[in-house]
Amino acid sequence: MDNLAVSDHFIKSLLFAFFFSAVAIFVLQMTGLIDPDHIIGREGVAWLVATTVCTLEPVLRHQGILKGGIESSIAEFTKASALGRLIGAPAGCAFAWAMTIVGS
Repeated sequence: MDNLAVSDHFIKSLLFAFFFSAVAIFVLQMTGLIDPDHIIGREGVAWLVATTVCTLEPVLRHQGILKGGIESSIAEFTKASALGRLIGAPAGCAFAWAMTIVGS
């Protein structure tokens, strides 16, 4: 497997999870459903949910539950995707939280 393709897949997955999580947490904060001052309470649960939602699809592909395209048969791509999303989702949540704190 070409390392460049795997690292490219990792970066794309990381950015997808980062932006998805940042937008989701930012919207929840702006609508008042979660309070940015309480990082341990509902904010922590929202981070966990965003991370789970982002990593669920590549983990299911890696386990063979989801099949589709060439990605389901290439383990390096699914591992890179899962790792990228596992890192990107909490980072996006933290970024949205930090921007809300700085902006207020």
